[in-house]
Amino acid sequence: QERDNAIASMQRFEQNSKMYSENCDKLTSELRAEKSEHANTSKKLTEISNHLRQRDDEWSTLKGSFNDKDIECRQMIINYENTLIELSESHEKSQKLEEELTKSVEKLAISTKSRQLLDEKMKNLLSKNEELKLRNQENEEERRRQNDVIEDLNKKGYDLEK
Repeated sequence: QERDNAIASMQRFEQNSKMYSENCDKLTSELRAEKSEHANTSKKLTEISNHLRQRDDEWSTLKGSFNDKDIECRQMIINYENTLIELSESHEKSQKLEEELTKSVEKLAISTKSRQLLDEKMKNLLSKNEELKLRNQENEEERRRQNDVIEDLNKKGYDLEK
């Protein structure tokens, strides 16, 4: 029974380890995607910033179209602010994913320790099992020896079964 419990416990541990590993892989993948999105957003910000500078120079030289350029610049600023908001949200998501990944790694470490303890228990059970097998063998040899002695005595005329 103890051995079956240990085996069942080890199987649960392996399932949990697999689940934790899959969660770690998933979170790592999501984190990479978020970092990629972060890099793309940063690139967009640089492009928008460069574009804004270019538009500002054009505005200085084209005073006659001030209103049109002003509206365009305001829209670019709104886009820039929206991109900053997206970047901030992306950064928050990345932090949350990192926290979840850290928690999963901690759980995996705990599971690994549990696995080590289960392995140790299993070794102890196997050792006890071997001891019992040896004892059974010794007992069986003693029983055979005693049966041989009884059989010899019965052959010599002593009826020990009476």
